[in-house]
Amino acid sequence: ADGAGAVGGPLPPGNLAAERAPAEALALLGPAERRVRALAAAAKQANVQLLIDAEQTYFQPAIDALTLRAMRDFNTGGRAVVYATYQAYLVAAEERLKADLAWAEANDVHFAVKLVRGAYMVSERRLARQEGRPSPVQPTAEATHACYDACLATLVAAAARGRGAALLATHNVASVAAALAEMRRRGVPPEGGGVHFGQLYGMADHLSYTLGGGGYSVAKYLPYGPVEEVMPYLVRRAQENSAVLGGAAEERALTLRELLRRAAAPLAPAPAPSSGRQLSSSA
Repeated sequence: ADGAGAVGGPLPPGNLAAERAPAEALALLGPAERRVRALAAAAKQANVQLLIDAEQTYFQPAIDALTLRAMRDFNTGGRAVVYATYQAYLVAAEERLKADLAWAEANDVHFAVKLVRGAYMVSERRLARQEGRPSPVQPTAEATHACYDACLATLVAAAARGRGAALLATHNVASVAAALAEMRRRGVPPEGGGVHFGQLYGMADHLSYTLGGGGYSVAKYLPYGPVEEVMPYLVRRAQENSAVLGGAAEERALTLRELLRRAAAPLAPAPAPSSGRQLSSSA
């Protein structure tokens, strides 16, 4: 079997998730952990990555525990298989990211992260008010942006040391620019350096195409499923970054400009018939 460590065993000492998810809670997650490990083993065998999303803070500790245990067992030999998700709209995000990175480096675990802003502002603040505790969410959008950029700098530095990988999931132009500047400063190459970018399919294509044209690793994220489940997800993604809504007009203008450019361009001659077939792929 892939990985070390028995299902249900404790997380390595010093990891914050171990304190947030006590042993009795982990014992209840046995079936979920077995499924996560089966998925991680299949991903490793297929040489693909398994990205585990983040959710609301009241059950995020369980997700942290399952994800970090899988990361410990499958992200070995400098290979990123399992990615944990960190949400920059949470006040504790940067502290938790740095603590988990320190644990990973101390335990020779390749630290792999999908970095997002987060999308449960309304429900998190409402629950905090109901329970009479401080909100876990950043007080302003500017604070979220600052946290995101600080976290991405930490992740790029880890990638430069060969100790981590990052998928920077963002539609925010300023954050992409900050990541590119940090990659240049740290000597992280556009391709093969452990730093990837991601945008939703059908959104921020001007960012995706520009990054791809520059040789950077870019993924398009495609949610699928019943309409009643997918639409709330997409609404949360719009809430996650108000720049998505503000950038829609810019993207329409860019798309129209590209369509007009193509319409004005002369048609290329048809290729000569070929007796064989040539297959090509591009990322």
